[in-house]
Amino acid sequence: QALADAGVPFVIVPGVTAGVAAGAYAGIPVTHRDLNSSFTVVTGHERDDCGDGETTDWSALAKLPALAFYMGVSGLPRLTERLIQAGMDPATPTAIVQSGTLPAQRTVVATLATLAYEAGRASIAAPAITYVGRIVGLRDRLHWFDDPRRYPLVGRKILVTRTREQASELTPKLEALGAEVLEAPTIRIEPPEDLAPLEAALRRLEGRHETEGTFDTVIFTSANGVLRTRDAFDRFGLDARDLAYTKVAAIGPATASACWTHLCIRPNVVPDRYDSEQLVQAIVDPFGLLTHERILILRADIGRPSLVDRLRDLQAAEVVDVAVYRTKPVDVLPPHVLDALDDGGVDAACFTSGSTARNLAVLLGDVRRLGRAKLISIGPQTSAAMRGAGMGVDAQASEATLHALVAATVAALAKRD
Repeated sequence: QALADAGVPFVIVPGVTAGVAAGAYAGIPVTHRDLNSSFTVVTGHERDDCGDGETTDWSALAKLPALAFYMGVSGLPRLTERLIQAGMDPATPTAIVQSGTLPAQRTVVATLATLAYEAGRASIAAPAITYVGRIVGLRDRLHWFDDPRRYPLVGRKILVTRTREQASELTPKLEALGAEVLEAPTIRIEPPEDLAPLEAALRRLEGRHETEGTFDTVIFTSANGVLRTRDAFDRFGLDARDLAYTKVAAIGPATASACWTHLCIRPNVVPDRYDSEQLVQAIVDPFGLLTHERILILRADIGRPSLVDRLRDLQAAEVVDVAVYRTKPVDVLPPHVLDALDDGGVDAACFTSGSTARNLAVLLGDVRRLGRAKLISIGPQTSAAMRGAGMGVDAQASEATLHALVAATVAALAKRD
């Protein structure tokens, strides 16, 4: 109405009304052929200028088989009392569903006489829908969204500390298990300040059939490194053909998948255990030396020197370590993330690198702001960085993959329960 009055064009996208949707997610169908062929939607509170109950025919409502009350949390004692006074059986099944269809959904089931008390005891808050009628009894068999066997993270808030680009990979995996994900990027990705070393290294890949000045192996240590290499290829007019005669090594399956997605290349080497030492072991020659290998490492500007040192210890002919991107800490965390932490509402925080752990500690100022949250690490190096930043480590993934990180999160939260 306000838009129409102001002459502002608009479109209306029809959706599933909350009274139907919240019930469906709680296992309460609003109609059932054996119980009721209709249900009635009622506002849970009235306008102040309408008087107390003057527009509601409680005696008529008390005779109906199924009711759904909108916006009735604060007025719950009043509406249940009015229905009982109008003749509805106090033992009628009832339920109130908070935040229906959202990760924070909670459901309280009681009788008409006890619903207000039970909802108060459970601290149910708006928005919520209240259901009255025998349809509530179907919830025992039909509830699914809040079934921990199917959605073990439902009702949990999980903090994800990856970069903004990488958070989009982890977030869907957690949300698929029912979690509410708070994305808190602690680092941002930028191109190298000086692109000349990167261009010079990539140009050496051209014309691989010519032996002089080329590389035998290219190493990727992260999916982000692969993506930024693709961007550099585009910038310098290169493509996957320039890797045709070069072995490609990826530190793990996520990085290998990125090689295929962004470069259309399947790596020659992917170690069974996802760390730099195993990566080196996977590419050494049968004699344990790399005396003829010219190796190019394409990674972040903060890559640890141990990988280069190990390759040189094995007498690699040449090791060129080039930054394809640089990481910079963000200036501040999103306000809603800080609010959730300060309210004690975060159940777990997932760390996928040492840099995100260190940066989060700086941004928080005091790691005690993480409160009761379970702190989950993707691997030993990240765990060491977490401890160095003054944090604990409640669980560590069995291997350095997002799948294992999610599994560790589920297990850690299940232990607390």
